[in-house]
Amino acid sequence: MHDNSTLRRLLLVAVAALTLAGCATAAPAEPVASPSASSPSPTPTPTEDPDAPAAIVIGPAGFAVHSATDEVLTEVRWDAEPDALLEAVDVAFEADPVTGEEKGDGTHIADFDTYAWEGLTLGIARLDFPRTDYFLPAWIRVDAPTVEELDVVTRTGQHVGSDLTTMPGFAEAVRRDWFEGGVMYLTDPEFPERVGSESKTTKMIGLLGTPDGGPVTAIHSPQESYLGF
Repeated sequence: MHDNSTLRRLLLVAVAALTLAGCATAAPAEPVASPSASSPSPTPTPTEDPDAPAAIVIGPAGFAVHSATDEVLTEVRWDAEPDALLEAVDVAFEADPVTGEEKGDGTHIADFDTYAWEGLTLGIARLDFPRTDYFLPAWIRVDAPTVEELDVVTRTGQHVGSDLTTMPGFAEAVRRDWFEGGVMYLTDPEFPERVGSESKTTKMIGLLGTPDGGPVTAIHSPQESYLGF
């Protein structure tokens, strides 16, 4: 038989055990990871095609189409056949041109078929004899620095809007003041020694400006340094 002190100790142990059981809390459940929302993939930045046409480079004997890396994509002379000239501009421009005609004078100047984009016109002479026998089988006229997003420059770097006085040979350039809209300055990047001399015919590039130079307002090519008629 247990004495009273022993019973009291047993009761206290039992009460303490019940109290601890009542106060115990369940361990928190591990959080369930919610599926993360899928983020959209970044849109890739378009890269410029290095082989795409980027510039038309005009010379006295013809023109070329250059890529962004300055590679010559195509090149054609003024005395090339009409199909070859049109194929060259097709490399440069995706848009179709506005077609027309420009009448000649019935003697020295032939009639021309014209192909125009905003800022640039190509003229191709209608000839019934070899194109190499005619002094002006084709021409190009430009009055904008860019055409169909392509830069248009001369072989010496001039463009519409550039300072004429920086043109190589400006001081010695042949000047023609009968052009509508200003004075035409003639430059020849292939044969610079002929600039200023009218003793021999040579094809040149014409840059239209003011009597004191000013900005280039138009580019005409080819231009003759001497007309023997």
